[in-house]
Amino acid sequence: MFYGEICDFRTAKDIGIDRPEKHEILHHIPPTPEQEAFIGKLMEFAKTGDATLLDRAPLSEREEKAKMLIATDLARKMSLDMRMIDPVKYSDHIDNKASHCAKLLCEYYRKYDEQKGTQLVFSDLGTYKPGEWSVYSEIKRKLVEDYGIPSSEIRFIQECKNEKAKKAMVEAVNRGDIRIV
Repeated sequence: MFYGEICDFRTAKDIGIDRPEKHEILHHIPPTPEQEAFIGKLMEFAKTGDATLLDRAPLSEREEKAKMLIATDLARKMSLDMRMIDPVKYSDHIDNKASHCAKLLCEYYRKYDEQKGTQLVFSDLGTYKPGEWSVYSEIKRKLVEDYGIPSSEIRFIQECKNEKAKKAMVEAVNRGDIRIV
């Protein structure tokens, strides 16, 4: 039996919930030189299983069976920011995703300044953790240092430890005190 035969599906449109239309922008960013070099090493690793190509110890027997999962995980991290792989070995680059994201966030911040427009940023990798390098903290650093956006207007939802704190953050967003979450 098909699931759809026993369920009654309703979309927001079907039941009259007013939602804004999404405005999706695909932003193509070519790989940085470090990413290009890493892609070559990653492809060779996928063929051979030679982890030393990636500055790793040789794969264990268990890892050998999962080498394509390892390659996929590293490729996802690499595509976001090389520092996801090694924040010491790799450095910032003007053409990495954090740089492009910060630039676009600043453009919209300035464009909708009069309305106190709010922007939400989501990444399933590199989530914010206090005291650790992350893509979120890097974007915030760039927004503050490179674009002069007040630090107090950029917040991470992970800072909220309870519902009361989340409610206070939502209220600050609604007032226009917090502009980038």
